Amino acid sequence: MKRLCILLVLLLIAPAFGADSTEPHLHFHMATHPRWLAADGLPYVLRAYTLDGVGRSDGSIDRQASGPRRDDLPAEDQVVTF
Repeated sequence: MKRLCILLVLLLIAPAFGADSTEPHLHFHMATHPRWLAADGLPYVLRAYTLDGVGRSDGSIDRQASGPRRDDLPAEDQVVTF
C-alpha cells in the first residue's frame, strides 16, 4: 500500500509578490512521499465546494457559472469557497 502524503503550502503573500494573483491564496499538492524530489504527484478531487465564479483580469468575478460543486476540481481562475 502506498503512503499518501498531503503537502500543504499556505501562501499568504502580499499580492505584489504573487505572479498573477491579486489576493492571498492556497496551494496544495497531493503526493506519494513527503519529500518533494522523491514524490510522485497524485490526481485528486474536492468532495464539495462552492464555485463563486471565474476571476477576470480586471479583478472582477464572472458569476454566471456559480453554484455548489461535488467531486470536482476547480479550474484555473475559478474562485471558490469551502
